[in-house]
Amino acid sequence: MSTSSFLDSSTSTSIDLRSGLVAAARQPIRRCRRSGGLKSAFICDICGLRRDSQKRVADLGDATGSIFAPHGAGGFHAKRSHHPHHHLHRCHSRGTDRPTRSTSAQFLIPAAGALDGGNGTFFRSDITLINYRSTIQNVRLQWLPQTVTGVGVPESDITINALSGIASEDFVTNILHRSGLGAILVTGITAAGDIDPGAQLVATSRIWTFQPGSSGTTSQSLPVVSTADISSTISVVLGARRDSRFRVNVGIVNLSNSQQRFQVASAGSNATDVQQVDVEAMSMVLFRVNGADSSVPLQVQVTNISATTRSTSWIAYASSVDNITGDAWTTLGSNVPQ
Repeated sequence: MSTSSFLDSSTSTSIDLRSGLVAAARQPIRRCRRSGGLKSAFICDICGLRRDSQKRVADLGDATGSIFAPHGAGGFHAKRSHHPHHHLHRCHSRGTDRPTRSTSAQFLIPAAGALDGGNGTFFRSDITLINYRSTIQNVRLQWLPQTVTGVGVPESDITINALSGIASEDFVTNILHRSGLGAILVTGITAAGDIDPGAQLVATSRIWTFQPGSSGTTSQSLPVVSTADISSTISVVLGARRDSRFRVNVGIVNLSNSQQRFQVASAGSNATDVQQVDVEAMSMVLFRVNGADSSVPLQVQVTNISATTRSTSWIAYASSVDNITGDAWTTLGSNVPQ
């Protein structure tokens, strides 16, 4: 029996960062200790990195066990100039160094919802939203509906206490009071309602449902994208699979205030299939990418071909769904190098 997927055509919980692992990660930074007989070698008590005057930093493993980022709470300790190798804690992208995940004043959750699936499933979004700031943060949640324009859709404003957060396993229903499929634009705002550049927000998102006839669940995580990183020209999504086992759906979120037209080309081992789709202003679409089975992962190329007012404020992603179990994974597109 084929099982559907959310990405196929309870009351919130309060979180206090002043206790537990995250609070510990925000404490003043300990200095590195010297290692063995190496006169100029250091091992960081926070991140486990080793430095000496002869070698680049070697990754000795994550010593913090943080639930948010490889080096504790994002880049907090990366900013401390008294740390012996503070400039290396930004994790340069060479070798085995791992990038930290920074906070953001505005970001996009590319797919969320509360809707029926096939075979008795009902899909919900489990979302956690954290305010790392030491002051209360006003947050605006903007629903970007599927297929129809989101211009004029009322926003929902909430307040998150300092060093705190909220979490809901059915965020769209309980926090946004909406249903169906869409995307969510999350913005830290000032008291006047303007974007607050000092906001320090982080979120996680997953889509889940109970398995039919079971108390067990199935889910998939979705990446959260800072709008500072959104400037799309030609976007390519890699790793999607379409064969007898899997089907592929492509999602596009348009953050501009005008309709945009896109060309979607999916290249596999046998052919390249091309289709066009219009995405209304401040909205999203999700559609099946049909075509011949491919023995290799697809390369899905999405290009904005709008005749006028061509925007770069959009993202694309692909979701591959198991035809039997409904297990799925989602991959974001990345810009083709120019």
